Amino acid sequence: FLDISRSTIGVSGAKALSRALASNFVLRVLYAQDVALCDVDRSGDGVYSSEGICSLSHSLQTNQTLTDLRLQFNGVGDEGAALVAVALKESRSSALMHLDLSSNRIGVHGAWALHSLLSGAAVIRSINLLQNHFDEETAKAVGSLFERQPVLLSICGLCNNFSSVPLQRSDAVLLAAELLTGRLRELNLYNCQLGAEGVRTLSHEIASNATLTWLDLSSNHIGGAWDTRKLFFRPTKRGAYALAKALTTNTVLTYLNLYDNALGPDALQMFARALSRNTSSALKELNISMNELCGLDSYGNGEFTAMGMRAFSRALEANTSLVNVCLKGNQFPPDFHSIFLDGTFRDMLFVSL
Repeated sequence: FLDISRSTIGVSGAKALSRALASNFVLRVLYAQDVALCDVDRSGDGVYSSEGICSLSHSLQTNQTLTDLRLQFNGVGDEGAALVAVALKESRSSALMHLDLSSNRIGVHGAWALHSLLSGAAVIRSINLLQNHFDEETAKAVGSLFERQPVLLSICGLCNNFSSVPLQRSDAVLLAAELLTGRLRELNLYNCQLGAEGVRTLSHEIASNATLTWLDLSSNHIGGAWDTRKLFFRPTKRGAYALAKALTTNTVLTYLNLYDNALGPDALQMFARALSRNTSSALKELNISMNELCGLDSYGNGEFTAMGMRAFSRALEANTSLVNVCLKGNQFPPDFHSIFLDGTFRDMLFVSL
């Protein structure tokens, strides 16, 4: 095992490393994250050169022992990704099973080169392609590889914790494809900036998923986001609607965290209908705190309405699976507890206001 991450070796260091790998028959795991293989740092500063990643690719073609290679934050781009893909595809001796190319500014052309590699490579078990620059259609094509390549286990690095990792809509497509494989049991997407469309993409797979039991979607702007250019909040119901629809049919999810998503009272009514209709739901814990459920933000701005909470109250009376519901930080008026708790709930249900 060798970890040279964040050592900024640059192109010259990459060439030296490549020479060592070409003749090394011991090293199995190499972490070379954020080392400026192409003379470009993780912020994009520097002048790009493919010489370093080209040398590394040549060494990968002949190396017979390396099984795990992490190259995150190296700005390899389309050219670098293509060089790696071609080298591994033409190699007859590579033992590489795990490859991390996340956060590398790889665009459509690089993604298709890697698609070609994965289509024919029987050795690679997992690759991480998150946080790159290809579009949704390309991401769908990469995700479809699971259907044709049974040895491929992951396109997101065999990881289930992406807390505070900024993800794009193409990343949501990759994660949705990963969900479709049925290998994920838990998924932490706290503060990933997915937005309504990203959550909408995931929801399509959550609806019929039979393995995911724990899901954190907190702080993802599901109910809308601030337009920083025009300085106003742009609300949307698309993400909440898709997620509520998924909850109508999902039968395995037991924990769902939706904290801080500006969902609002309309979304709450959608979730209430989902909880009422899904008699096979396994959901036990639900966190929808800090979501402006009565129409008021954390400063008290907005127009108060009890419609969402009344619908949710009726849903809790009918629901038989939930044991813990968190509703804190939703700007309830002082007398609202008696209104909300007007119904008769099951003894095992704990509601925190």
